[in-house]
Amino acid sequence: MPVHHCEDDDDFNAQLAKAGQTPVVVDWFAEWCGPCKMIAPQYEAFSNKYSQLVFLKVDVDKCEGAAASNGVQAMPTFMIFVGGKKVSGDDNMLRGANAEKLEALIKKFADQAPAGEVPGQIDLLALIDKNQIECLNNSDETNIRGFLEGSEHKLVSDCDEQLIIAFPFTQPVKVHSVGIKGNGKHTPKSVYVFQNLPKTLDFDGASGLEPTQILEFGEKAQSGDGEIQQVKYVKFQNVRSLQLFIKDNQGGDDVTDLRSLKIYGTPLSGVNMSEFKRRQSRMDVDRLMKDLTVEQLDNIQSNLQTEMESKKEALREMVGRRYRDIIEASSEVRRVRDLAQQLSASLASARSTPATGEIRHASRDSLASIWRFIAVHRLLPLVGDSRGDALTDAYALLLSEQIHKELVTEHLPNSLQYAVSSMTGRVLRTRVAVRADLRRELGELSTSDWLANQLAAIAILDTSVDLDQLLDLYLEARKSHIGKLIDESSSLLHIVGELKATLQAIEQLFAQGEMIRVLQAIASIGWRPALIDSLISVEASAFDKVMNAEMEKVNRLQRERKIGKLLTQRINDKCSEWIEGVCALVHPSVMSICDFYSKTDDIIEFLHALSEVLREDWPRICSNSTIYQRLFQNVIIDKFKTLISRDLQSLESDLMQSLESKISLAPPPLFEKRSGAKFDALLGVGISENMQKAIIAFYGGVQSVQESVAKYEKVGMESNLEAIRSAMSQNIEEILTRLSEWPSNSKESSSELSSDPTSLSLSRARLSLALLHCDAGKTCTALGRDGERIGRVNKKLHAAVETALGALTIFGD
Repeated sequence: MPVHHCEDDDDFNAQLAKAGQTPVVVDWFAEWCGPCKMIAPQYEAFSNKYSQLVFLKVDVDKCEGAAASNGVQAMPTFMIFVGGKKVSGDDNMLRGANAEKLEALIKKFADQAPAGEVPGQIDLLALIDKNQIECLNNSDETNIRGFLEGSEHKLVSDCDEQLIIAFPFTQPVKVHSVGIKGNGKHTPKSVYVFQNLPKTLDFDGASGLEPTQILEFGEKAQSGDGEIQQVKYVKFQNVRSLQLFIKDNQGGDDVTDLRSLKIYGTPLSGVNMSEFKRRQSRMDVDRLMKDLTVEQLDNIQSNLQTEMESKKEALREMVGRRYRDIIEASSEVRRVRDLAQQLSASLASARSTPATGEIRHASRDSLASIWRFIAVHRLLPLVGDSRGDALTDAYALLLSEQIHKELVTEHLPNSLQYAVSSMTGRVLRTRVAVRADLRRELGELSTSDWLANQLAAIAILDTSVDLDQLLDLYLEARKSHIGKLIDESSSLLHIVGELKATLQAIEQLFAQGEMIRVLQAIASIGWRPALIDSLISVEASAFDKVMNAEMEKVNRLQRERKIGKLLTQRINDKCSEWIEGVCALVHPSVMSICDFYSKTDDIIEFLHALSEVLREDWPRICSNSTIYQRLFQNVIIDKFKTLISRDLQSLESDLMQSLESKISLAPPPLFEKRSGAKFDALLGVGISENMQKAIIAFYGGVQSVQESVAKYEKVGMESNLEAIRSAMSQNIEEILTRLSEWPSNSKESSSELSSDPTSLSLSRARLSLALLHCDAGKTCTALGRDGERIGRVNKKLHAAVETALGALTIFGD
């Protein structure tokens, strides 16, 4: 919903009254206010996000009375109005440019806002550019702009029943549905919807151009609130202009009477160009004569003349178009009058012509041929009808082909024979189009009911296709669809969800035999789609008999086909091969996603989300662990090992830095008098308090890494999960080995320690003792409670202590 800028106090009050009980969010701002300009983009974004509310911006310098009456003292200030009155309470208003608090305030009232006629959608007529709207063939007594704004209660056609309504939007929108209410038999019936056309269509262009969608309105649109029909939402995602071609009305009358027109949808984020208005000001000629040079004045005059000439030319073109429309309408009226005179003369001649002989009644076979010819003409338009589905299209086409073959082989009059022959190309083109549509749309289906409908349509069109081939067609189509999703950068969880939905549908239709039952039901006596059944019910009984006989022939052909059940092992083999192919497509995405993760918590969070998809209602065709291992292989676990190694090296580096800093590593004198303090056992082995804190911090970090490993082991599905803990223990052993050699005699070591061999040996001995005595339990846990590894580390640390103390003896001597 776009933000409305109030021009004065009257405009502000009018907008509050217009909103009714819908909550209104008001932004009190000033042009000179810096925070107001800073939060303006967020406020605009909130208006699009919470479209069920009304958003106003009020300039306190333009609407001083409204600002004073509502107690506005600082800018920006945000208030909520309901029913034209301000909602009281400090928690229902906000002062200052705080986007988070503003969204919380808006969301509070958005949850309480009344739902519209179409939940989650708004009336897009507020986003129409009123200056650019056009309507062709409307009566002079009715105006499209007044009709949309509510000042006129109807829109009536003029010369005939057809109307073209074209309106551009002020910003891109998503169109969800179209609502129409008419007047009795004058209510619109067939409405052709076009989008994003560069110019307004004429009636010839509208009849010849393929629309984005055709909407068929029924009796519901004649009364009450009218009828709302949803469009194909995926085709109307970025609409900048919309054109409606009302082709006919429900009574076949010459006048179409429209009482209400609603377009529902949501706006896309964008700039409302209608908000940019030219400032009109009065030209001070005397001031210009004083301030400007002659050359500048000539330039201004030249520009004004150019603009005036362009406006004149536009006006001439508009008058010319209107004149041509009048000429064309007059010629059509004359042509209709001539046709009426010819018809009247023909009727008069027919009445006066005497009977020349007896009336010859057609034979029963001839009548049956005529009914078959009518049936083909009624059935072919049902293919692709919005009221039907894929199975209805296929059955109608198959029935049309069956009847057409019989007509071709029968002895017919020349006129009828020519008409039947001319239909051959149409029948063939329809088969090619239906077959292509069925296979193209197959990959997008994953629910069992829609998939069964689509596969059954493919099967009845080609009786040579068995269940094995149907499964191959579906798997190949789903593989192509998932490949497109990967190219469109869909999330990995979405891809896994598509894999799961595919296997669930295959299990229900093929493994459990649902597909066989569907094909058997189609072949049963008396089966027919509901749309064809409704077609037969409104025709004569003779037509009913012909159609029943032809449908029984079609059903008999389906009963003659051999349907064998697929073995479960065969289904599993095909699914396994398909999974390998899909996993090969997805693997590059897995690699790139793993490169993106920089923390172990990110990987664990992803595995938790993945686990919900894999472990809930997973089909029995292929285990979830198999999918996991083929899809990810060892990519995730290797990445997790790398992150663990990096975290442990970071802990080692932090410990080194703390030890090499100027903190005191030497313990206080052993027998120094200490008041109120117990004897510290670590002090007895020469471990200072600073050394103890550093080692405890190191082991605390190691414990955090261990907890991450434990979390991974709970959610990971690799067969070699123990490799993570083994790799961690190996890293800990290597770190403790390096620490036992600290500080080294290299140039990177602390200069103070390297210059004093005695201090170097003492520090090494104290560190090794601290690693042995500070927290032996955590040391054993970090080493995976592996006896051999613990023994090796223990020997290395004791050897480091003995070597360092031995060096002290040598230095002392």
